[in-house]
Amino acid sequence: MAGKLSTPAVRAGILALVAIAIALSLAVPLRSFVRQADENAALAADVAAKEANVDELTSKIAQWRDKDYVEAQARSRLSYVYPGETTYVVVDEKGAVTNPLPPPNATDLGSRSWYERFWDSVDEAR
Repeated sequence: MAGKLSTPAVRAGILALVAIAIALSLAVPLRSFVRQADENAALAADVAAKEANVDELTSKIAQWRDKDYVEAQARSRLSYVYPGETTYVVVDEKGAVTNPLPPPNATDLGSRSWYERFWDSVDEAR
């Protein structure tokens, strides 16, 4: 029996079986490692995007804390004026307003809940 196991074909077959067993035992952890590396890269990109969004929102908050910016926005968006100032609306030759005032309720109702719309209507009624 020892003579049969010592032949080169049997040894090559046993070596091939051992190599296949090692390859199969390493395949699952290696696949998990690659998948986790991809997930880590995707999460890092997501974190970077969220940090950029936070920085943008922080700069917007800083803008809105500036009283001059708030005044400029109120004047341009809502056509607010100080007492004693005169407001002009420019109309072209066809009678169309070139810079119309925003409609009173220009908010998207689908994105707001019913109770937010309810309290807004209560505030407007006062």
